[in-house]
Amino acid sequence: MARQHLTTFHEHWSAAVRRSDGDSAFLLFHDESGTTTWTYRRFDEIVARTAGTLRGLGVRPGTAVHVALRNCPAFMATWLAVARLGAWMVPVDPASSARDVAGQVRRTEPVLGICAADRAATYRAGAGDAVPAVLVLEETAADVAPGGPLLAGDPIHAAAETITAGTRLAVMFTSGTTSEPKGVVLVTARARHARGMGGRASGPGGPSPSLASHRRAPPHERRQGPPVQDDERCRRERRLPPGARPREVTGDAESGRPGRARVDPAIRPGRGPGFPSTL
Repeated sequence: MARQHLTTFHEHWSAAVRRSDGDSAFLLFHDESGTTTWTYRRFDEIVARTAGTLRGLGVRPGTAVHVALRNCPAFMATWLAVARLGAWMVPVDPASSARDVAGQVRRTEPVLGICAADRAATYRAGAGDAVPAVLVLEETAADVAPGGPLLAGDPIHAAAETITAGTRLAVMFTSGTTSEPKGVVLVTARARHARGMGGRASGPGGPSPSLASHRRAPPHERRQGPPVQDDERCRRERRLPPGARPREVTGDAESGRPGRARVDPAIRPGRGPGFPSTL
């Protein structure tokens, strides 16, 4: 069997836009203003303009963008734009405390932070002077509408020439339930396992099987404060003896088999930048 060709996250997205002929629905978003739909072609233009905006704010190949947003169009546009620029994203819990944010930015050294307006004070308190620029969004369709804050730059359609299968795409922090959170590295080669994002768009007149739909939770449903670990519930589900704490279990991202997550030693506490991935 021929070995599967490794392509980048940007190439997967561009291929999805071409397969859809650009006119199939890609994203539905529900917020207080109603429901907004974007086709592949229309959202690709948003990604291009977002890439231009991020470049204007200092994002370059190999730099980090720290993102504390809930599910919203801006989150998706930012990740695709960051990948196009050859940079990498640090998506974190949008309800992160100032202490959490401070630890994350200290260990990843982002050139740009992106947060929501209703949590901007907490974010800025944690980021301090460690983040050169902070972009504040509303987490609504207005963020990616004409004249919106993400569409201020000139469009960038081509991917950075420095991108390879091993280029870092993201660093995702573990929950930190039993120890200091670790930075788990995702490279562009692993993005091929998530091709459902843009795969198999249907022809005219039919819905897209890869259609993404997001609803912004109303205020009474939104979780406030830092994440809480329910140890008692975990003990019951895993049949642990009284007093025992649940262990953090990770798996192999490619095979799905139990194992150890790939952790970047440079993102561990007390380490400086370096970024060689290791098991």
